[in-house]
Amino acid sequence: VLRLYAPPGDPAARAPGAANLTTAALFRWRTNKVICSPPLCPGAPRARAEVGLVEDAACERSCPPVALRALEAECRKYPVVVIKDVRLLDLGVLVPLLRDPGLNLKVVQLFRDPRAVHNSRLKSRQGLLRESIQVLRTRQRGDRFHRVLLAHGVGARPGGQSRALPAAPRADFFLTGALEVIC
Repeated sequence: VLRLYAPPGDPAARAPGAANLTTAALFRWRTNKVICSPPLCPGAPRARAEVGLVEDAACERSCPPVALRALEAECRKYPVVVIKDVRLLDLGVLVPLLRDPGLNLKVVQLFRDPRAVHNSRLKSRQGLLRESIQVLRTRQRGDRFHRVLLAHGVGARPGGQSRALPAAPRADFFLTGALEVIC
């Protein structure tokens, strides 16, 4: 799954180290119907067609982590695959996906009501500190992702100038711990 996010020609995209990535690294894997039912989870009490809501504790007990390649193969059986990312800090990681003509990619960006964000921050000072540090680090990187997207015509005015794509870090660097795959 993460291989889709690797820039074209990236030697790490097919590196053996990627085989160590498992479904346990995905956000909310314990509630994923595909991960917590056969064939990825042979110990699941019910077949996927019978599974309603997934009990996360039962899934964690009966379903061992599976390689992401197995999940990718299972997801390819479905007509639609959704990859949800929570708090994508660098939109530049989407450029390789947007440029791939083989993908019918739709990007949906959701914004939270600022009042809800404020209430959440009031409830969790620790969360506020962590989030503020993330925002500060993102601002220090500048508007790099805006420049990258504009360089490829995403969000640019008609007739705008295009520039060469700078070398970008691998996308899984920005996405670790926040991906949720919904097949």
